[in-house]
Amino acid sequence: MGQGNACNRKTVAASLNRQGLVAKAARKFKATTNSNHNLAVFDNLLGQN
Repeated sequence: MGQGNACNRKTVAASLNRQGLVAKAARKFKATTNSNHNLAVFDNLLGQN
């Protein structure tokens, strides 16, 4: 079941289950902007939101 081989999703799930492995869920979007700061905020010269 390497990369590039076609196989059934249930077959892969059964194989993972037999090996005691669990699929890793995708991470949700994490906001990285900190708006709570005391730094200067510059003018919006480009007219963006």
